[in-house]
Amino acid sequence: MADLDVVIFTFTDTEAAAVKSLLELYVDPNRTDPTLWRAALGKELIMGTLTDGRTVQIEHKPLRAQGNVTAATELTRAVYDDAVDHQPSADYYIFYGCCGALDGKLTGEIFRVSSVSYMSLGSVKDPRGQVVENKPEHVTDSSGQGGDQLMVKERPPVVIGAVAQTPVDAVTETVTLKNKWIVRTHPGEQAPLGSIELPTGSESAPGRLKLLNIPDAYVLATDKVIEIPPAMNAPTPRRTPLEGPIFDAGEWTYGETLAHCRENVKGYVLIDMETFGIASAMRALGLGDGVLVLRVVTDALTNKVNQADQDQLGLLKSRLPALDDILTTIMGITDDAR
Repeated sequence: MADLDVVIFTFTDTEAAAVKSLLELYVDPNRTDPTLWRAALGKELIMGTLTDGRTVQIEHKPLRAQGNVTAATELTRAVYDDAVDHQPSADYYIFYGCCGALDGKLTGEIFRVSSVSYMSLGSVKDPRGQVVENKPEHVTDSSGQGGDQLMVKERPPVVIGAVAQTPVDAVTETVTLKNKWIVRTHPGEQAPLGSIELPTGSESAPGRLKLLNIPDAYVLATDKVIEIPPAMNAPTPRRTPLEGPIFDAGEWTYGETLAHCRENVKGYVLIDMETFGIASAMRALGLGDGVLVLRVVTDALTNKVNQADQDQLGLLKSRLPALDDILTTIMGITDDAR
């Protein structure tokens, strides 16, 4: 058992390739480093002995799957597997991945997540109340203000024997969010989900992590790839008492939800697909001081569709020095500092 145990999670192939390239540098025989590193598990696990005699283990878990459920499951599984083996949990669980941002000027920057909220619970409906029999000539904006567009998909021909039969209808649907899970509403059926704070994501982080020179950001976690901009105008509150605005209960487009966050969330706002699951499991397992979520901005939402994997990989690799600095800081933690 190592004196210091660090686990790094990645979700996509590009994230995995970036982290693996960093760990390969650690075990490069030509590297000038007083720490003696050796690799195992195809270089996904490296072990080192520091100059003061302490041992360090860094394990990379490339999940190659996305989503808040996946994130929560894998963090829980890592802790559970250690418990089954009668081993203590890792000292740190680091998540390194890409994200989108409301501000395209942030592309290429790295942030640590300080808080996260969830925007995914909603409805899928036929906006016209009827089945569209033929594919429309064009797709219209459902919100009129930069919101989600109608998603139209034709069913493929059905082949029976050697005869192809074309279905007479197509599917038209809209996806909206129920705002009661995001903000206070009237009528107030229940409180919104609210945000979850990550203790490691700010200047008041525990231990030596407070020495990190990485800006913090607020994350909007969803379960979909968002490729639309915020709406031009955010939803208007029904009333605004001292304790905060109250909105009419209803459905918001993703564009309206992004616009609401743009106007009401202070600081940098990022969008990803895992951090709410990570934070939920972190809170349930009591791991607040040991879970660090790092996000590299690789797109500005609307330009994601044209982004090649190599472009994303390049941005993720460009911020590996920050991850290296974090690992160096963690490895410098003494028992007294922790």
